[in-house]
Amino acid sequence: MLLPDEVVTKVVDYIEKSGAALDEVRLAKEAAAQDAPKTVELLIKKGFLQPAMRESAVIALQDPVKAQASLRKIAEAAFTPPPVLGRPTAEKTADGLPANMKESDRAYYAGLGLL
Repeated sequence: MLLPDEVVTKVVDYIEKSGAALDEVRLAKEAAAQDAPKTVELLIKKGFLQPAMRESAVIALQDPVKAQASLRKIAEAAFTPPPVLGRPTAEKTADGLPANMKESDRAYYAGLGLL
């Protein structure tokens, strides 16, 4: 029994599209493998990785799931806000003076030529 031409055409199109998709995946993996060492060196230079972790980091960056896990760890370490010290200062107006400054103080500063 022969298949209709329409079915054969669809099967051939599917195979071609699958091959193209696999080529894209292969190229992406090759690009990741090529860029991973440069990325790891930058992470070591910036202090996010220890030099002893170089080899395992290169391998991890080639796997998308492991790369995302590594990025999460770096983000948690790098972007932890510092503790807040002191208290907020008074808000300033356009002239650089505190917004809650008394009018008598403004007149005093104006008399001194500071305004």
